[in-house]
Amino acid sequence: MLQFFKKNLFVNSLLLLPYALFLHLGLWLRRVGFEWDERNFIFNHVFQVQKWSYELNVILSTLIIFVQALMINGLVSRYKLNPYGQLFPGLFFILMVGFGLPTLYMNPALLGNFFFIIAIDNVFQIYNKKSTAVQLFNFGFFIGLASALYVPYYIYLLLGLLGIFLLKGFQVKLLFQMLTGFINVFFLIYVVLYVGDWDHIFWQTQIKGYFSNYVLHRLNWTWAWVGFGILIVFFISALVQFNYFQVKRIVLIQKYYNLLFWTCFIFLLSFLFMKVSSYSHLTMLIMPLSFIMGLLVTRTKNPLVAESIHVLFVVLALFLQFQNW
Repeated sequence: MLQFFKKNLFVNSLLLLPYALFLHLGLWLRRVGFEWDERNFIFNHVFQVQKWSYELNVILSTLIIFVQALMINGLVSRYKLNPYGQLFPGLFFILMVGFGLPTLYMNPALLGNFFFIIAIDNVFQIYNKKSTAVQLFNFGFFIGLASALYVPYYIYLLLGLLGIFLLKGFQVKLLFQMLTGFINVFFLIYVVLYVGDWDHIFWQTQIKGYFSNYVLHRLNWTWAWVGFGILIVFFISALVQFNYFQVKRIVLIQKYYNLLFWTCFIFLLSFLFMKVSSYSHLTMLIMPLSFIMGLLVTRTKNPLVAESIHVLFVVLALFLQFQNW
């Protein structure tokens, strides 16, 4: 099956849609209750997902995951990150999202991931550009949009800072260009909410609701620790083989993968001083990790072994979806 996803062809890309549908089996067959968190003030009032039918929620979330997989593969193709498995990152994104039901249905972290992918594209563009004002402003702006939907995305401003260091060389004005984009989002949101006399509700519900006075907030997860553990094992296995992402690759590709590894490390900081409650939070890790795992699987030269590993992960994802922990 993996053979179909080695080349970024239109027909091959379309095969990701039935793949995403298959990885949604748990939602269709179990009909679980969806999480609703009042702290996601903007997401709740703009999209009003709680009023949607079950079927509409699952169908739209499947399409969104499929489109995001295409966006990820588009970056892989544009920046030549994975010549021997051009659709593997999108495939792994769909697969890893399938490790838990909360990451499969419509949620603010999933929608925020749209803007996070676009932000990654913009930070990649700053390498060797004389003027990067537009790209850095856009990066901050899209991180701001992602944060407006799901507050913990704000931590990826650190990714923009690292991108400046690794791809451009630090200058204070570059940092301000990025922060200007981020601040503009919340300035515009505040103006709209102020006119509607909702600004105080937004501040109390979404901003204060997510930030904690404690360094670490207790995670009331049960089975979610299993999915989180699998993702951490994936990341550690990639970290152990870090040289594979550096050897025989041009300097620019090395820098891009360095940034993706740093993105995974930055994700861990998103638990600090934050009240994280939903497993869907792991979408913030799954996206950068999909690039890494997509390349790592190409290291397996035996097609039978690679297929066996892939089937094992698919079975594991479906197994986790049907458990009553």
